[in-house]
Amino acid sequence: SDLTQVPLVVVEQTQPSWMTLSGVYAFSTAYNYDPKALIEGLSRLRNKLDLVLDMRHSPAWKSKIELKTTYDPLFAMREISNYTDTLEYLTEIKEAYLLGSLGAWDVKIGRQIVVWGKSDNIRITDVINPLDNRELGMVDITDLRLAVGMSKLSYQSGAYSVNLLAIHESRVQYEAGINSEFLPTHIFPLPLGASFPQAQTPTSHLEDTQFAASIDGRFSGWDVSLYWAQVLDTRWHFDDTKSRRIFTKLHMQGIAANIVWGSWLFKTEAALLEGLRFNTTRDAKTRLDALVGAEYMGVKDWIFSLEMANRHLFDYESQMLGAADFTRENEVTTSFRSNLLFDRDNASLTFLLTRFGPQFQDGGFARVWLEYKLNDTMTTTAGLIDYHASSGVKPLFDAIASNDRVFVEFKYSF
Repeated sequence: SDLTQVPLVVVEQTQPSWMTLSGVYAFSTAYNYDPKALIEGLSRLRNKLDLVLDMRHSPAWKSKIELKTTYDPLFAMREISNYTDTLEYLTEIKEAYLLGSLGAWDVKIGRQIVVWGKSDNIRITDVINPLDNRELGMVDITDLRLAVGMSKLSYQSGAYSVNLLAIHESRVQYEAGINSEFLPTHIFPLPLGASFPQAQTPTSHLEDTQFAASIDGRFSGWDVSLYWAQVLDTRWHFDDTKSRRIFTKLHMQGIAANIVWGSWLFKTEAALLEGLRFNTTRDAKTRLDALVGAEYMGVKDWIFSLEMANRHLFDYESQMLGAADFTRENEVTTSFRSNLLFDRDNASLTFLLTRFGPQFQDGGFARVWLEYKLNDTMTTTAGLIDYHASSGVKPLFDAIASNDRVFVEFKYSF
């Protein structure tokens, strides 16, 4: 045959772009149904936009920039006062980092999130990233961590990995507005005529650098991690004059482990924290935090988990239970979670109960929510949260017990 008569077909191969832009738009609303609530009725009309830019610079190097902006017109519409401005409008760089390899070491530089520990509900060794605490109990820890600027070196050899961190950004928690529904400042004793002070933002100079390290081992059926950190305590305390709220550093040494046994996952964590400051004592305290937990996955489409933690303060002083510390010698937290997947995993029903105190007497909350995937790009969530008052020894949950609400969110991914 004459090959010259065969038409030449040219197949054009398209290479994936080195830069990808994606994002999520979410609208959420909430309704406070308790007539004693500080904000009764509609309490949220939040619009949130997350834009993520992923860039691949070479086979060994990539970067990510995530920009988040939120706007809620409700506060201006209802002329609500005593709220933090960040609930009305906030634009920030959520994460921004460069990730690559230098020989046997992986390098990650920039604002990032580092998750320590095994617990899904209670923080024990997870001390690197502060949390968004503006709306207590409304969101899981997974979505509350605030990224922090740091440099991270990682090395892996077989089942073991080593991580070294230098934390350059002294970032602290997001808190609710003073005298707002989630920061009832009347529970804190202050000098006559004094107003509740703003929290002081720590400096991020070279001498303020924080350091941390971890060693992880992952084996068949179990894993273990060792931690060390010198980081900012996410808890504030008053200075001697009670005119400022400040943050100081603590030292932490910790261990965490998981063990898989049939349909069970057992987890444990322990951390020794030194340098804790309180409002009613002059000397720094040492605390031992310990957690045990279990997950059961033996029932089709169900997951059940129970976690219990105890935080034991050494050299405890009786006045620490009142007068602005509200701290027991043994602080107990119990968390139960159940999750059901159905409708071919398009729907998820979750119940979370968290209670504080050895006999659950220090308050807590229960949250239930249904998340449904409408299609590949749209998801909707609806739920309810109910806050539980304490026996009166700890006033925080007494003050926020009327913040019960229903909430709905619509999310579109692109």
